[in-house]
Amino acid sequence: MLNGASVALCSQRGRHGFRTKHCGCGHSSACTIRPRRASCRPLGVFIDTILIRTATGVMILMSDALQPGSGVTGTVLTQHALAYHIGDHGKDFVALAVFFFAFTSIISRLLLCRGALTT
Repeated sequence: MLNGASVALCSQRGRHGFRTKHCGCGHSSACTIRPRRASCRPLGVFIDTILIRTATGVMILMSDALQPGSGVTGTVLTQHALAYHIGDHGKDFVALAVFFFAFTSIISRLLLCRGALTT
């Protein structure tokens, strides 16, 4: 069911993701990245904002997971939407994806800090 509240929620998620990553990253140490590596920044913003967030928003809109007044938001909402589409394995997939996202984010921040200290 497509209603105004669900469209507003998904558009706010997309705008927030683009605004925080407008330079390709969300932190100040990125200015120390060498130009050779800086060319991949727009690709990361494209993949994150356009592909992943849009796919998540469309998946939520096409499911019955978003009910006004239910209080379900964030990762739980995404898990319910994916479980609606592919079954109970969807919840496990979202949990695993969030784990790997957190792990790779920590590793990338460590590498950026290392690059900032050595330059």
